[in-house]
Amino acid sequence: MTLVVAAVLSIALAALLCLALLRPGGGGAPGGQELEIYRDQLAELERERAAGLIGEAEAEAAKAEIARRMIGAARARPGDGADGAATPPRLPRAALAACIVAPLLALGTYAWRGNPWQEAVPAGSEASPAAQARMIRGMVEGLAARLAANPGDVEGWRRLARSRRVLGEIEAAREAAARAATLAPDDLEVLGELAELHAPSGPADAMSEAFLNALRRILALRPDDVQALFFLGLDGARRGDGAVSRGNWERLLAVLPPGAPVAAEIKRQLDALPPPR
Repeated sequence: MTLVVAAVLSIALAALLCLALLRPGGGGAPGGQELEIYRDQLAELERERAAGLIGEAEAEAAKAEIARRMIGAARARPGDGADGAATPPRLPRAALAACIVAPLLALGTYAWRGNPWQEAVPAGSEASPAAQARMIRGMVEGLAARLAANPGDVEGWRRLARSRRVLGEIEAAREAAARAATLAPDDLEVLGELAELHAPSGPADAMSEAFLNALRRILALRPDDVQALFFLGLDGARRGDGAVSRGNWERLLAVLPPGAPVAAEIKRQLDALPPPR
């Protein structure tokens, strides 16, 4: 029964690949990024199954759910034609071969290496919130296990930080983001993700040292970073360090576009600072 499900999914995924290639400007259309995320999830799922971190039945149920969402995302993408209907271009032969051969190879590999006669998970349970939560949890824990064996994977730590954040595990997300920042101390994107995880929830909330240190590192690498200049200036004002606050906010005014709405507020804050000695 599982082999039949796998065959149907392979055909559906092949159709989706062809559909994506046939759409004009497919990479930039709404829903394109969503489809890319689902493709990443399928690849991650295969790694989980190959590593033995998820069972065959669970893997097939997860694949069915991801395929269902891919179909929904593909249907939601609008046409690009002048009258609202897109004119599909010719599909290159290489792309057509990839659409057909890749799913068949995947299906053949599963039939050879997997357990095609294992009972499938009942369809009604595939999309249940509890089943989806278990699948997501299993994938995240599998990623964490791989990083424990390969702690030098910067991109892996970034993915784990984002996954932990989605699960609401903020402290674990911060730890993963800090590992990534330790491995890539000069990567502005990595530092930005770390700062975002430590950012205060509201304007009156205290700013943690981890947040401020991330901003200081960002400012050292990019002296005109607006967010770093603003928050470091605000931190100086709260600590009564007018020199730090004035230095950061004056630099901020210099890089803001002329007439920026926030500029007037920054000027007001500067005027409220004690005069320099």
